[in-house]
Amino acid sequence: MRVTIGLPLYAGLESQATGATLRMIARTAREGIDLIPEVRVRLFVSQARAQIAHAAIENGSDYLFFLGEDIVPEEDTLLKLLSHDLDIVSGLYYVRHGFTLPMVYDFDEKRRRYVFTVKDLSKPLVEVDACGMDCMLIRTSILKEFDLGRLWEWHGYMGDDMTFCTQVRRKGHKIYLDTTCKVGHIQQEKRILPEDGKGFTLYDLRRKGRWLRTRT
Repeated sequence: MRVTIGLPLYAGLESQATGATLRMIARTAREGIDLIPEVRVRLFVSQARAQIAHAAIENGSDYLFFLGEDIVPEEDTLLKLLSHDLDIVSGLYYVRHGFTLPMVYDFDEKRRRYVFTVKDLSKPLVEVDACGMDCMLIRTSILKEFDLGRLWEWHGYMGDDMTFCTQVRRKGHKIYLDTTCKVGHIQQEKRILPEDGKGFTLYDLRRKGRWLRTRT
């Protein structure tokens, strides 16, 4: 099996995300999975995603795994998502603006727009209307059905993730969320936001590090 790991970077990988991503890659590679990194820097995210998707198709990958520059994955994140054998499946993470809201959306038919989900996320695997794309696994065969240059275009309030989800659902593809596959999301004030929505400041982490060094 071959997987392209797509990293659309604009501000650059956060230090915590870098270490976590390397550990995830090492753990996944031990299972004999061929991993190919594709990094795009300082491009609009729609352009970066399109270029990465094209590269994943060209290099013969079975899957494309998008990972955001501010996402802190677990070692088994990619393996968990691959285990489902689904066309599109995402891990669960929360918004990074201080609110404890999952990056998961329902399409409100009356208002004709996406809103934060009211679905029950207690089940391990949930079909959703849309979700963030910064921890999403996509089977590359479905990407061949689309014009990649327009698959992530912004439309009004809809960013690249909502546009993608809208287009693939129109083609009949389902989007799933693995609620057990929880990853951290670094907040704007440089806090790591874990699955419970409570963050640790970098000051807290440095203080903990100093304490740990005194115990060894």
